[in-house]
Amino acid sequence: VKVVAFLREMPALRRQVASHTDHVYIGRAYRNRWPTNWELSADRAVAIVRYLARQGILAERLSLVGYGSSRPLAAKDTLAGQAQNRRMEFMITAAAG
Repeated sequence: VKVVAFLREMPALRRQVASHTDHVYIGRAYRNRWPTNWELSADRAVAIVRYLARQGILAERLSLVGYGSSRPLAAKDTLAGQAQNRRMEFMITAAAG
């Protein structure tokens, strides 16, 4: 809710939603829907962008990217590191021209 209110304050700016996952393979029960972490991260970003659009954020000011596990912030070999690598990021930039 706070993020939406913040984004509404600057309607002319562009917003990009970036989704990241850990490196752990998708479980068998979910592989039909998300064969890879890359696809899982993209689907998560889509869900956030759809939510923002439903909340009144202009769709033409929204974009998304799914990075999967390609940009980790923390160590991949610990549960704490994996948790840090599963994240969403919002980039806000000035609109072109």
